[in-house]
Amino acid sequence: AAIMVDCGEGTQHHLRVSTMLRASRLEAILLTHLHGDHCFGIFGLLHTAAMEGRKDPMLLVGPVGIREMVETVFRCSGGWFPADSFELQFLEIPTCGAPGRDSLVGEDGAGFSVEKCRSAAPVDLGLVGGMRLQAVPLVHSVPDWGYVLTEPDRPGVLDVKSAMSMGVPKGPQLGRLKSGEAVTLADGRVVSPHQVVGPRILGRTVAVLQDTSDASAAIEPCRGAAVVVHEATFAADMEQDALAKGHSTSAMAADFALRCGAKRLVLTHFSARYSTSDALAPAVADGGPPADPAGRLGEEARAVLGPEGAPVVVAQDFMVLRGDRDFEPEPLLAVKRPPWHRQAVDVLMGDFAAAKRACAHLAACK
Repeated sequence: AAIMVDCGEGTQHHLRVSTMLRASRLEAILLTHLHGDHCFGIFGLLHTAAMEGRKDPMLLVGPVGIREMVETVFRCSGGWFPADSFELQFLEIPTCGAPGRDSLVGEDGAGFSVEKCRSAAPVDLGLVGGMRLQAVPLVHSVPDWGYVLTEPDRPGVLDVKSAMSMGVPKGPQLGRLKSGEAVTLADGRVVSPHQVVGPRILGRTVAVLQDTSDASAAIEPCRGAAVVVHEATFAADMEQDALAKGHSTSAMAADFALRCGAKRLVLTHFSARYSTSDALAPAVADGGPPADPAGRLGEEARAVLGPEGAPVVVAQDFMVLRGDRDFEPEPLLAVKRPPWHRQAVDVLMGDFAAAKRACAHLAACK
């Protein structure tokens, strides 16, 4: 199963060409807020999952209004029939976070208040996909939630040699020891787990914090997180613009990672001014890979974290972070072909010589 955080326009097209994921495998979709670039792709994605034969229910988590938005669009466009597709289950997070608390919305009636967010407790949403899910309020221009997912703790490492030296035979008794159960040997001696099993392995934490100028409420839930995915819409010298628009700079994202002790920081949600589109043409003409303008944001974040700080990753579409390798990014993107103009295939896959030939062919056809 898989969990998706946010679902912008065209998400279903990206999934169709992804080598890692299909819409039918999604267990839940978590929407941070209801701005279109984070949620308008959900309608097409749900229909894509139905077309792929999905029958299991889909959990949709998000701020108050997610149910009304989805049901209104489907009602106005022909309806949604669970008997012919699958059930949609909604979990709306109230603006107060949890029953009995005051609303987090500021006096302007728009997004959450900075002061209220800084003292707000995380909202426990239970288990999703076998992981503990918490929502944390984020400061933005509309109610906005960050998501913190934590794996369950695992049993410690079993010292098989020590166990066998105590007389534990190969077989089920070793498994019982690892699971925390004492075993009685044939001669009546009892071997306890604490004698042969190391300390429990704490579950890793992954956080996704999108569209915010202040994620203070997430610091403690993210303490020691294995990876924090944090928006970095602007460069460090545009902090005032970021604050005015409810966004973060690269330096603000790095400061958050520093404060919570994250082990890896992934920057995402870049302004269009850091797009590679303008740099692509001259780079191909020179025969080399295009420079990524968003790379500047990564360098600024690294400067804040310092040489001994957490590694910084500048996110790309189809990038894969390997959980079994401390969330290092894979060198190759998980895509069969781009979902857009097919001439871009060679560029995306790194074959710049072929891309150069394609550009020459297009120029000759004009």
